[in-house]
Amino acid sequence: MVQVTKFAYERAWLREVPPVITFFGFHAHGAALDKEMEIFDYLKRAHQNAPDEWGDLPSVKACTKTYAAFILDWYKVRNGGDWK
Repeated sequence: MVQVTKFAYERAWLREVPPVITFFGFHAHGAALDKEMEIFDYLKRAHQNAPDEWGDLPSVKACTKTYAAFILDWYKVRNGGDWK
């Protein structure tokens, strides 16, 4: 943001109409978790796709299946195998 402000200030036409920057990303409070927690073992096992900066619809479907496998596996372990 500082660089954009400096760039705009150095140009007369941008000083008159300064740029407006809006962040549309996900907003959440930060959290620190121990990466050795058991739940991450299940997530690692369920996750077979490499991370990417964007995703098309087939990728979203693959990620959804990954999360579903993770949730089912975790739920089964935590509830003695009863998924109903």
